[in-house]
Amino acid sequence: MSYPQPIFNFIPKKTLHPLLSYTRASSATVTDSTGKLRIVGNNKPRYDHDPLTGICKGLLIEEQRTNLLYPSEDFSNAAWTKTRATITANAAVAPDGTMTADKLVEDTTASSVIDRPNGATHVRP
Repeated sequence: MSYPQPIFNFIPKKTLHPLLSYTRASSATVTDSTGKLRIVGNNKPRYDHDPLTGICKGLLIEEQRTNLLYPSEDFSNAAWTKTRATITANAAVAPDGTMTADKLVEDTTASSVIDRPNGATHVRP
């Protein structure tokens, strides 16, 4: 006896097959067809696109992750230690299209350092 086999090709219609369900407990980011990084809400499937060509790469599925560099989007926060460098908050357009990217300007007298809150250090020679 043979059973019909569902086809799970998500690219043409960018919709899930009725036999599938999708859950995610938080918002997430995805590259859209224009190459912009955008945020999608809880339980919304993400259809990833090539940022240069805009071609759909298919349904994006990733394992659960935890951001260990909080506050990773705000280098002006006091949790980040700056040495011979200054930060201007919200000085440029971020990948998601909002005006929330920070600008880092290093001092030219010596190596600049920015320390992450968990103690790891990045030194630019």
